[in-house]
Formats: sequence, structure tokens, C-alpha cells
Amino acid sequence: KQWYQRRVAITAGRFKVHKEERNVWRMYMELRKFQEAEKYADGDQAKLFEIASEEGDYYFEQKYYEDAAQTYALSHRSFEEIALKFINEGTTAALMNFLRTKLDSIGNSNNPTQICMLVVWIVEIYLSEISSLEKQQQSSEEKSDKLQSTRADLRNFLSNEFVIRNIKKNKPIIKVIQEMMASYGDTSDMIYFADLMEDIEKVIMHHIHDQQYTSALDTLRKRRSPDLFYKYTPTLMKYIPRNTVDILEQFGRSLDPKRLLPSFIHCKTTDQKEQALRYLQFVVFSTKCKDEAIHNFLLSLVVQQDDEGLLLDFLDKTDANVDKKYRLRLCVDTTA
Repeated sequence: KQWYQRRVAITAGRFKVHKEERNVWRMYMELRKFQEAEKYADGDQAKLFEIASEEGDYYFEQKYYEDAAQTYALSHRSFEEIALKFINEGTTAALMNFLRTKLDSIGNSNNPTQICMLVVWIVEIYLSEISSLEKQQQSSEEKSDKLQSTRADLRNFLSNEFVIRNIKKNKPIIKVIQEMMASYGDTSDMIYFADLMEDIEKVIMHHIHDQQYTSALDTLRKRRSPDLFYKYTPTLMKYIPRNTVDILEQFGRSLDPKRLLPSFIHCKTTDQKEQALRYLQFVVFSTKCKDEAIHNFLLSLVVQQDDEGLLLDFLDKTDANVDKKYRLRLCVDTTA
């Protein structure tokens, strides 16, 4: 019986010690010895999350906001709750630190909604800071350096492969970011973002709206989209006809000249008509286009030049491709 009682006592003692060891991590956490607490957590994620939460609270109470941001990001506390804590303290830098670290910690998890929400928060902070810098009354050089640095940080963030991959899957988030940029009047970053999202038409429209026609044409040239050429060439021919025809000639046979005809029908100024004539001559004589509509319209432009030699040369080279009745009617109207 004595042996049995002793055996039970020893077993109970071992069980008690074992139970105490399992809670050593909590004891250290409550003593705010967080590294020791992590050591005794033995890799248990639930314990590590709790330790990170407690450690973040400690740093926050001590006003070590940057350390708190880094630590909170490793906990399972909702990012809305933590973000609000930093907002109430007016610590924008720590808030940004928390959001960026939280985004990195999520990684390639199956939580695209949270990823997109974090991205929106981060972009909002950047846009707010850019707007604030633009309004500040400080020396132009100091303001310019800080503004350029913040804008560069925003663009580096937006162009991050992980960010782009997740945003592109969520069109409503793309719209939210575009609307935020519009609300801040940040046209340059809106164009940059649209380009990242391959929303080329929005980029072109912004350039045209700002009367930056050369930039719009350059965007068309880089993207090499025939449909966009057909849509925007009429506008570009109105304002920069020579540059537009230069690019059209570079694309040669990859563009259908018949679909570009509406771009030339409304040409009114001498320069516009001369450039339309130049392009259609290129199409007929260099790309060997045989389309009757192209030849007929080119003839109408040649007749308007009041150059008999040019007219005779054109008729000699293209006689078979011009509608005879149209040619006769055009000549009669011209001499009337």
C-alpha cells in the first residue's frame, strides 16, 4: 500500500510539472519577456499569435509605435482594429508600416479580399500624403524632393508583381483605386496605374483630355492596337496630322486603310488634307493597295490640289482601280 501511494504521488508530481511546463510561455508573456515566451511556445501558432498580440499592446502602450506595427502584423488581430488604433494616435508612418508588414505576412494566402483591402488602405495613405505635400508651404526644393520620393514609393508599390497579380483579379478594386486617384486630382498617377492595369484606352483618353496629343499618339504607337488606331486617328489627325501620318506609315500593312478613311473625310485645313493625301499615296504606291474606295478618295484629294501634272500621273498609274463614272463626275464637278 505504501509503495502504491508513493507511486501515485510521483506520477501526480510528474503530471503537475508537465502541466506547468506547458504554461511557461504564458508566464513569460505575462512578465513581458516575449522572446522567452516564444521559445517555450514551441512553434505553436496559436500561442505565437497571442504572444505577438500582447507584445504589440505593450509596445503601443509605451508609444513605440513602429515596433508595435511590426509586432501586431504577426498577430491575428483584425487589421481594421489595429489600423484604427494608429489612426487615433495620428501615427501615419506606423500605420503604413503595419499595413505593409501585414500584406507581406499574408503572402500568397487564399484571402484575396483582405489583400485587396490592404492595398486600398496603403494607396489611400500614399495619395493623402502626396496631396498634403502639394499643399504645404515650404521651400520648392524640399517639397519637390519629398513629393518625388513619395510618388516613387507609391509607384513602386503599385508595380509590385504580387500587388498587380491580385488587383487584376478584382475589377471593382481597380475602379476604387481609380476613383480615389480622381478624387485627389492625381492625374499622373491615374495614368500610371491605368497603364499598369493595361487600360490603354483610359490612358489615351486622359492624354487627349489634357490636350497632350503627342503623348496619346505615343501610347498608340507602343501598344500597337489597330482598333485603337481606328478609334482615335480622327482626333489626332485634327490636331497633329503630320505626326499621326508618320506613325500610320510605320505600321504599314498592319492597319486597314479602308477603316481609316473616316479619319480623312473630315480633314478641312490645308495641312490636314496634305497629310491625308500623303498617307493615301503611301498606301496606294508603297503598300500596293488596290481597294477602289481608297483610290477614289485619293483621286478626290488629288483633284483638289489643282496640279494637272500630279493628276495625270495619278490617273496613269491607277486608272484600273478608279471607278470610271466617279472619275468622270469628279472631273466635271471640278471644271464646272
